[in-house]
Amino acid sequence: MRKVYIISEDWCDRGDCGSQVSKVFSSLEKANDCYKNILNAKDTQELINDILGRNLPNNTDCMEETEDSFECWVEGDWYENHYTIEIQTLYLDDSFNINEA
Repeated sequence: MRKVYIISEDWCDRGDCGSQVSKVFSSLEKANDCYKNILNAKDTQELINDILGRNLPNNTDCMEETEDSFECWVEGDWYENHYTIEIQTLYLDDSFNINEA
């Protein structure tokens, strides 16, 4: 079995929702570098600050971070206000051919 790493994002900002797989890597080191770049990008930080700055009545801003994932959301309003990014590991059968550019 071989490992590949994907960076996936999922978000919802006032009901404007989306998700994407940003990149696929054969190297965990390269995946980590890209993950950090996306998480620290100006647009990502603005989205996170917007979600956590809602000050909705009776709601609490929440955030969890690990070495390979980050999530923020508004407690009680996750479906409408959240952002998640993570590195996921996929295992490929050795017969699966990957052409790296």
